[in-house]
Amino acid sequence: MLLDKDTILEAAKLLLTVTILDELEDVDSHASLPEGMSFSDDLAGFIIENHTDDVMLVMGYYIGAIGEAWKSGVGPTDIGLVFYHMGLQNEDELQAELLYRLIMSCWGHGIGIDDDSNIAEAFDKAGGILCNAWGDQGKRFDRSPTNFDQHCSFTDPLVSPHLIYGDEE
Repeated sequence: MLLDKDTILEAAKLLLTVTILDELEDVDSHASLPEGMSFSDDLAGFIIENHTDDVMLVMGYYIGAIGEAWKSGVGPTDIGLVFYHMGLQNEDELQAELLYRLIMSCWGHGIGIDDDSNIAEAFDKAGGILCNAWGDQGKRFDRSPTNFDQHCSFTDPLVSPHLIYGDEE
């Protein structure tokens, strides 16, 4: 079961919004929104609308790296399959939120699946089902399975070209 494209793009919008806010709040970057944009969410939507293929490429990298880190038995584990075994089929909005949390934890932002005990329990159950199916009894999936550099993978190619950078005043 693969993740739906709209689910991936919704998670990307949440990640882009955080990335934009981080860049705007970084006093050393001297970044501001382009004229006519009143909020980072507007810019995140603009980036997704105008650079969908690039956003999907970066998100595919994240999703693939997490699946590879969860490798068990026969190979990488699809995040969509984990969400399925969590009982989240037809829960696209919740899947987008969880994908966002999962990537945020890999960015080191302190946001993750553990933020909701019911979700954490369902995640552990899904990991147990999948690991046991592949003969890895007792193994569980890490909630922050790899480390990503948010700046290199999201900020530089997707966000920075759309922000205005000025000199220190």
